[in-house]
Amino acid sequence: MPAVLLGSMGCGVIFSVMAQEPLDKGGAPQKLITPTKEELSPVAAKVDVTPVAQDEEIRKRPQTVFNATDWFTEPQVRVEEGVVFLNVCKM
Repeated sequence: MPAVLLGSMGCGVIFSVMAQEPLDKGGAPQKLITPTKEELSPVAAKVDVTPVAQDEEIRKRPQTVFNATDWFTEPQVRVEEGVVFLNVCKM
């Protein structure tokens, strides 16, 4: 089960994410690439998903990494329904 990382950043630490710049800066519209019928995969009518990790198992891994790096002051990791919440203060 993929986990989504949501951060609650404190202590004046700000992380920003920027989108990639388009390759063509000439202002011309980009041509979309559409797959042919032969390239498309059939869609399953039903997909069964079995969780491979419980919340506590998911929480342990990033918590261990944060503790091992010593980069953060009292890092806290919380997981609810597979969603990861981070509360870290950079040293």
